[in-house]
Amino acid sequence: IVTDAAAADVRIARLAQAAESAERTYTLAKERYDHGISALTEVLDAERFLYGTQNEWIEARAERAVAQARLY
Repeated sequence: IVTDAAAADVRIARLAQAAESAERTYTLAKERYDHGISALTEVLDAERFLYGTQNEWIEARAERAVAQARLY
């Protein structure tokens, strides 16, 4: 169980990093669009990826919380 918790913590940390990276990508895509450098589809793709990554991170945190609650 401790190994599972450690693995979950590592997964959560990696997903948090991925979400931060996706947020930077979205911000850059939005700035490029605002300055006429790229198309709206680039912004929408970045936004969709950002939301998906954030959703995975939230789900991983929720699964970890449920697992911890089951221990008690």
